[in-house]
Amino acid sequence: MHVVVHLLIFAFAVFVLVDQNSNTILNKSAEVLYNQPVTAEYNEEAYVIEGLPETVDITLIGRTSDLYLARQYTSSLSVSVDLRGLTPGSHKVKLNYTQGLKALKSIDYKIDPSSANIVVYEKVSETRELDYDILHKDKLDNTLILDSVDLSRNDVIIKGASYKLKQVATVKALVDIDDINNPKVGTFTLKEIPLIAYDSDGKPVDVEIVPNSVDAQIKITSPSKEVPLQIIPKGDLAFGKSIKEFTPSISKVTIYGDESVINSHLM
Repeated sequence: MHVVVHLLIFAFAVFVLVDQNSNTILNKSAEVLYNQPVTAEYNEEAYVIEGLPETVDITLIGRTSDLYLARQYTSSLSVSVDLRGLTPGSHKVKLNYTQGLKALKSIDYKIDPSSANIVVYEKVSETRELDYDILHKDKLDNTLILDSVDLSRNDVIIKGASYKLKQVATVKALVDIDDINNPKVGTFTLKEIPLIAYDSDGKPVDVEIVPNSVDAQIKITSPSKEVPLQIIPKGDLAFGKSIKEFTPSISKVTIYGDESVINSHLM
């Protein structure tokens, strides 16, 4: 009889343990956090890193209640990689996940990708002359002329891997006419105009530009000149016919354009 009782107690204990484990398994689920930023620790003034992903996806696995809590505190999640001490060359590095909330330590995780093949380059710098491009110039009224553009500086410093700097053919400020509110005759100041480095084919080159923006003084004019209207017949008259005179409704017109061009039209 005692043996039967002990067996019943043991069976009940096993049932409770299995039931608890089953509930734990059944209550587990997964949550994917997409495009989580990757933070790299290294000397940004001395080195350039290539091959490191900007973002990763993190799959969190745990109890539904814990995953719900994790969604509310995504700011406490971080993915980082310590590159300090690496010498120039190729390296394979592991991405590290950290969880700031102690309550979520029970959550398992998977990072995709979990590692990266990177290349460390020494950062070098050069001084380059600064040029500019005019964007949306066609938006100006036909009577207006972009007379001059004066940038706040004539040169900039570009920084990056040596092979990248060799690709840079020009550095330009992108002066956008759309940034001028109600363009008209006068002088306008545009602030923080972005700078972009281009190769010989006009494609952007990913280098650091110091400073990364400039200011510009934009002068808009409206050169004009009044010139006589000349009537030039077109086509042929019938045989025996001739034009005695023309009497136009206007005798003069005003022309607009580049000053050197309109000054070539004599009165």
